[in-house]
Amino acid sequence: MNTDFSILKILLLLRFWGNADADISKVPTQRYRGKNASFCVEVGDAPPYDIRLTFKNNLVVNNNKTTEAYKHRVNYSEKNIELCLHNLNESDSGIYKLSVVKNQKVDDKEFHLVVQDVVPRPVIQMSALHSNLSADQCLIAVNCSVWEDWVFSVCNESVCLTSESSLRTVNLTVSAGYRSVFCIGRNDVSASNISEQMCFTDSPEPELYLYARLLTVLGLTVLGLTVILCTIFIWRAKKCTSPSIKHQ
Repeated sequence: MNTDFSILKILLLLRFWGNADADISKVPTQRYRGKNASFCVEVGDAPPYDIRLTFKNNLVVNNNKTTEAYKHRVNYSEKNIELCLHNLNESDSGIYKLSVVKNQKVDDKEFHLVVQDVVPRPVIQMSALHSNLSADQCLIAVNCSVWEDWVFSVCNESVCLTSESSLRTVNLTVSAGYRSVFCIGRNDVSASNISEQMCFTDSPEPELYLYARLLTVLGLTVLGLTVILCTIFIWRAKKCTSPSIKHQ
């Protein structure tokens, strides 16, 4: 009885593992492409063979012939032995099933295609929370956004802490360094970034600089004139006293 139970247990385990492997093999391969790009799948060996490609259970290619709806968007490359769908848009996202029949053998593949927009340059907005000029430090609030996605962070000159975010289609990250704030937007097909200078080393206003320079120039001018006048006065005084000395 125990022997029969052990055999039954082994058979059940083998069946479970077999079903698990089958489920894993059915998981579609994930592919990401940008809008207006191309999606290509390798057919396999060299022809002859029969190709069948479906999208959401609608025929794209059947018996090596492209259907009318995809006639101008699908082509087969004999050089790379692959089938390509061009000029992608978001409506092309979904499950594609490829079946290749050769020598009475069928090779099935599934792909989950995700078509995404190229990420544009993020929009960054900053406002000062605190500025300690003597310590030469800054603390600012940063809002970085792409489309409807955004992230709000508080940054100093070396680090940013995210306090709020709303991310659906784009992953946004905010960082700080070299006295600048950096915002990067990414999805699965592209990335874009922007940077803005965080803080400026505050210095006296230009008017104060001009006023100080003017005072310096005036002071030097007055000093120079004083020296010249004193020199002339001393020279004339010596000149006036010289004849009287000779007369005595």
